[in-house]
Amino acid sequence: MIISVKLYTKKGDQGQTGILSNQRVLKNNPILEAYGDVDELSAILGLAQTKNCPPALETHLKRIQSELLVLGTELASLDMEEKQRKKLPQLNEEMISQLEQEIDQMDAELEPLTNFILPGGAASACHLHMARTVCRRAERRTVVLREKLENRPSILPYLNRLSDWLFVAARWSNLKAGERDHLWNAS
Repeated sequence: MIISVKLYTKKGDQGQTGILSNQRVLKNNPILEAYGDVDELSAILGLAQTKNCPPALETHLKRIQSELLVLGTELASLDMEEKQRKKLPQLNEEMISQLEQEIDQMDAELEPLTNFILPGGAASACHLHMARTVCRRAERRTVVLREKLENRPSILPYLNRLSDWLFVAARWSNLKAGERDHLWNAS
């Protein structure tokens, strides 16, 4: 038996939405701002997979999109009681370590940076540079929630490491596409 549910509820027509704690909050609530940026980041990572994305990178990006769903769930549950939140998936140190290992692997193939670079190059690299800026915004928005994050120690380190990962992945994507970094010329 298939149960049909309408996509629209009209409950948000006055600028409020429901969160995991079953509260209704304004759509500009800092929690929604943070996980909205995480959602945008995931969408850009989907876009990065569409144009000349190295297959190995595509696999990593799909994993990261799944981790971003975990992150979004963590942010959406910040107003829940801790007992209830513990039942939900959480980011962990292994996910952060995985990003660090991949940064080191990709970086080992790249020329050392001696100059600032401008976002550009292959389409996948451009999308990854854009994802990095959205990741930094998500991190800034999440810092606002710092007091609510005390039982979620992996959230801010994960976002910080992910933005580093995205920078290196953009450079690595250019390398694999035969593109050079676009160096900034200050003059």
